[in-house]
Amino acid sequence: MSEASTVSAPVHAVFAGILADAASIPLQLRRAQYVSRLARMDWDFEHSDDGAVTRRGREDLAMLRQLQRELDPDHVLWQRHAPEWMWPTPPVHAFQDFTGPAPVTVEWLRTVHGARLLSVFVDTKERGACGITSVLSPKVLEDLQRKVEHVAGGESIR
Repeated sequence: MSEASTVSAPVHAVFAGILADAASIPLQLRRAQYVSRLARMDWDFEHSDDGAVTRRGREDLAMLRQLQRELDPDHVLWQRHAPEWMWPTPPVHAFQDFTGPAPVTVEWLRTVHGARLLSVFVDTKERGACGITSVLSPKVLEDLQRKVEHVAGGESIR
């Protein structure tokens, strides 16, 4: 009596790539269907006088938002196909910078174009937080933008 044994041999890189592509086809099809639904969406459904159109629009939007969370977590496809007024509000991040003449709080957010400086505040005893972005020099703003990009990329600031 001999037992049949299976020996697992390494898979050639070309075949491994083909197998990986084949495994991702369902996800690619779901993303394509998601994009198709975004393109066909009646974004003005709330302005309809027909209650059925409004109800169907709300249901479609709820389904799209569910698909977005699953298939498009960074909102890239959503922002490419949905009107700007339907884009989600990105979270605002902040860090404190102690390298200048006074400590400042820097607020920034992630966009489809990368991390962007939003505003700079200095904390005062008399008035609390005061926005100073508009009075900073272009050089200081460029330096702070570079720091925002470092923070967003996970690198430490020196």
